Amino acid sequence: MTTEQTSSATPDAARTTSGGDTFSPPPLPPLLHERFRAAARALPDAVALTSDEGSLTYAQVREHAGRRAGWLRAAGAGPETVVGIHLDRSTDAVITMLAVLEAGAAYLPLPLDYPAARLDLMLRDSGVTLVVTRRAVTSGPLTAAARTLHLEDEPPVGQPTGGLPAPVPLSPDNLAYLVYTSGSTGTPKAVGVSHRGAVNLVDPGQSYVDFGPKETFLQLAPMAFDVAAFEIWGALANGGRLVIAAPSYQAIEKLPDVLIRERVTTMLITTTLFNVLWDARPEAFDSVRRLIVGGSVMSVDRARQFAERHRQRGADNRIINGYGPSEATTLVSAHSMARIPDSETNPPLGTPITGVSLWLLNERLRKVRPGEEGQIFIGGTAVTRGYLGRPGATSLRFVPDPWAGTPGARMYATGDKGRLRSDGLIEYTGRFDDQVKVRGYRVELGEVEAALRDHPRVRDVSVVLVREESGAERLVAHVVPEPLNADPSRLLADHVTEMLPEFMRPSAYVSHAVLPRGLTGKVDREALIRLSQQGAPDGDSTHDGPARRRLTRTEAVMAGIWVELLGVEGVALDDDFFELGGDSLLAVRAVLKAEERGLPVTLAQLLTRSTLRELCAELVEAGTRPAG
Repeated sequence: MTTEQTSSATPDAARTTSGGDTFSPPPLPPLLHERFRAAARALPDAVALTSDEGSLTYAQVREHAGRRAGWLRAAGAGPETVVGIHLDRSTDAVITMLAVLEAGAAYLPLPLDYPAARLDLMLRDSGVTLVVTRRAVTSGPLTAAARTLHLEDEPPVGQPTGGLPAPVPLSPDNLAYLVYTSGSTGTPKAVGVSHRGAVNLVDPGQSYVDFGPKETFLQLAPMAFDVAAFEIWGALANGGRLVIAAPSYQAIEKLPDVLIRERVTTMLITTTLFNVLWDARPEAFDSVRRLIVGGSVMSVDRARQFAERHRQRGADNRIINGYGPSEATTLVSAHSMARIPDSETNPPLGTPITGVSLWLLNERLRKVRPGEEGQIFIGGTAVTRGYLGRPGATSLRFVPDPWAGTPGARMYATGDKGRLRSDGLIEYTGRFDDQVKVRGYRVELGEVEAALRDHPRVRDVSVVLVREESGAERLVAHVVPEPLNADPSRLLADHVTEMLPEFMRPSAYVSHAVLPRGLTGKVDREALIRLSQQGAPDGDSTHDGPARRRLTRTEAVMAGIWVELLGVEGVALDDDFFELGGDSLLAVRAVLKAEERGLPVTLAQLLTRSTLRELCAELVEAGTRPAG
């Protein structure tokens, strides 16, 4: 691809499956739920959803969603209204999303594990009118901010709900769903995604993956994450099957077996998760014909291993480097890693998907020349409506597109740096601001800092992302506390739990008398990153565990695994795996390494008994000893 090249949308094209059946003849409907209806008419007995609860056919899902849509519409849902969905990842959650769209409204996932303050902000900011949930999970902010509908109160079959609703007149530019992104000023922003952009993402005319009745997608991403839309509508808008992973940590623990048993063919996962799964169970991907990896720079070595494994099998499994932000409907470009030159260390972003243009421009919005750097801009159908209720922020990022050749066209300024290669492809080279990716999640360091600064006993704070040699990514908060001898980890642990979702919380805290600054007066983040990796400077202290003690052999083996994975100098008996910088993906790796060393730990044990003392005490009680 050159920076001049774009792909034009072909939303009305039909696709012929490998079995020779032509699915949904043109013209294809322009709305997500209409495409689902077309699939349900053509394939009523095909399985649409599979989960631990069982399977439902397209006809069954259509009936459930239609009835729920009537219930929602009777409660006031309609075009340009927003309905919150406060449910676990489940069949019910997916059916509710479909019902919201059938009612003509837009949906907003409200994760169960988000703190109350965060949910309250999202509800007020988005103008949610209704929230669908269950009585067991309803929280105060939900009850206070909007009318709450409990699924337990949904009229049973045979009772009126307003009837199966007639289609609501909608335009492809109507709002389909909202995705919240981290905000540099301390406040998250809602990105408004239209039907037009979402339909284009999963249109069967796209060539970056296959869409259709022969495909099985896995729904693994948190439902508030933009990747969930690709997973859900990639399957249901095209007659495919959607496998819904368990809502809890077991989804990751059981994932290899689910991939093998359900013969998943299409996945979009983060680089971090791919690295963990590939290192643990490469055979789990044998049925996955198209694996899109994104969120951070792909491991070229693992991509080579993937390609070589499937060449030896004689299979057409392909690993694809994917790129795209929420503001451009999840995914805008894809690059096949089937053949990787020996010199390749930083895979390119690839060619734009159909309906998208990708530009690399300088500060004057002129195209750069090969070898030069610029900012990555995205144009075309993928560009969303902008930030809900924030015209100022929208105008800064969503700017007129001088290269589109269409009056009124806009492009999204990503803030990503890129370098134009001699072959016309773009390499990602960094950011122009303080935005980072943590385990695939986009995080504005300014938002984390604002939450910490909100505590009355924090004088100054700066947060940095630290990447360990093990591949772990963690946020470290450097704090000037009041008084100076206060322990910032104890000071702020409860505070951040109440303010921020798990992926945005620092895993370690370092106290300072004063933060290092450069000549311009700005905090020297590079110096803080070095301090985070090397330990605190003289006179300062890190707070991630009490004093060290002598460890038993079982404890020493487990502690060695934690040191290896977390990049810490040592582990004390009462240190907590997650307070030291661990997360659910590193927990999976810890379990695998423990098994290799004769300690059969389960992920459930590590998640519920996360200190070294508790975990090893349980192992000893069960009679488990390390090998050798």
